Amino acid sequence: MPAHICKKKTPQSPTPKNKTQPQLHSTLLNFLPRLPLFHHAPAQIHLLPPPLLPPIPFLFFSGPLRHFSRRRRRPPRIQVRRQARLHSPTSCLATWNFSADPCAVPRITHFTCGVTCSGDRVVQLTLDSQGYSGTLTPFISKLTQLITLDLGDNNFYGPIPSSISSLPNLRNLILRVNSFSGPLPPSIATLASLGTLDLSRNSLAGTLPNLNSLTGLTRLDLSYNKLTGSLPRLPPNLNELALKANSLSGPLTKSSFGGLTRLMVVELSENSFTGSLESWFFLLPSLQQANLAKNSLTSVAVANLPPTPTPANWWPWI
Repeated sequence: MPAHICKKKTPQSPTPKNKTQPQLHSTLLNFLPRLPLFHHAPAQIHLLPPPLLPPIPFLFFSGPLRHFSRRRRRPPRIQVRRQARLHSPTSCLATWNFSADPCAVPRITHFTCGVTCSGDRVVQLTLDSQGYSGTLTPFISKLTQLITLDLGDNNFYGPIPSSISSLPNLRNLILRVNSFSGPLPPSIATLASLGTLDLSRNSLAGTLPNLNSLTGLTRLDLSYNKLTGSLPRLPPNLNELALKANSLSGPLTKSSFGGLTRLMVVELSENSFTGSLESWFFLLPSLQQANLAKNSLTSVAVANLPPTPTPANWWPWI
């Protein structure tokens, strides 16, 4: 059974918090690198066979890592070499024993938050909102049992590595409110188990890759980025779509929304969509809310709407 070590506190604001933060420098940090490769604890975590993994300086983050903190749990085994000052006693890191295996049996309290194990694997890693910064390295792909990766509401930066597609069990990828940049890796479309993808409020640029193959994806939020181009075909089982405040353009076509029988919420405001919005959009069977304000649409066709819509069928435009 997964050992739930802590619960992530829901942020009160979408803006990163400015508070006294723990200082953690990457030159002193070996975090997830040695997860699979250190065998110092009685119970060992085997993400990959140890002989296949060279000493990796930074498996998870690299660069000046100012706050590496708590939130929940993550795949294999975690070992961090720390010679850092934690200025905030409330930081999750302040509770961590960086020389211990968080998935050791019997469970002890050397990791009181941020990590959850299932058996001898870390399956979740969730950081608190302490303004941690650094980059996400390709070595994240070594965490093959990862289910949830949540680094939201911090100051991480740099590209999202394409190797993230090597996490076959990943269901929740939450990197919102950071400073990630570059394109959205097309390889994300291979994450067959993905259910939630929230990369909102970053600096991601380029066009949207085709995510139609993500049949398990129910929530997609890429709002407040710098994405351009037209809307590709969307994942078929979406419940919520949010692409607010990008630079997306072109017409909204039926082919993009084809088969979205479960789509309830659409947030596409503050983009550059053009052309006419045809009546098929309003006839999406589960649609309850839509916001297309501040675009360049020339007309809206509503001829085939049901005769007497209920309040749940109205769509706010502004």
